[in-house]
Amino acid sequence: MKWTEEEIAAAVSEGTLNALSLDTSVFDGERNRFEHGLLVRLRQFKDTDVSVVLAEAVRREVQAHVAKAAAEDQDKLRAALRGIGLTWQIDSERRDSAFKTACGDEAPVAFAERRVSQFLADSGIEIIDSAGRVRVEDLLRDYFMAKAPFGKTADKKNEFPDAITVF
Repeated sequence: MKWTEEEIAAAVSEGTLNALSLDTSVFDGERNRFEHGLLVRLRQFKDTDVSVVLAEAVRREVQAHVAKAAAEDQDKLRAALRGIGLTWQIDSERRDSAFKTACGDEAPVAFAERRVSQFLADSGIEIIDSAGRVRVEDLLRDYFMAKAPFGKTADKKNEFPDAITVF
């Protein structure tokens, strides 16, 4: 069931909603902009009676998406700097310096881990560990029977994080 912002606000005010759980699609929809837009507004629930929770599988998936985007953007920047170097006759040392100024020395995976961890801490989001909560036999049964959240398409393997959260 998808709620509007107004419905969520009313439920929080009435005390009928005391937890929010987020799916990877929320982060993807916001392009993982943790410091702006909808995601930064989750900070309003920190230190309140409303808990914001995230399944460990979702945290890992979000972190992987951030790392992938960071790596792709670094590749684009390198290509652009290479082109500028050829056109403007800028030596590799200056191009490398520009790249380092923009990206620093941090690898995309470390960058993603730092950003996601900071966002979770700033927002007071609780991570729910799936270990011991998910029965693998149930997960596999539903996967091969194409039950929700799995589907009949070839992309059904992509639903494992959602399934772990649901189970």
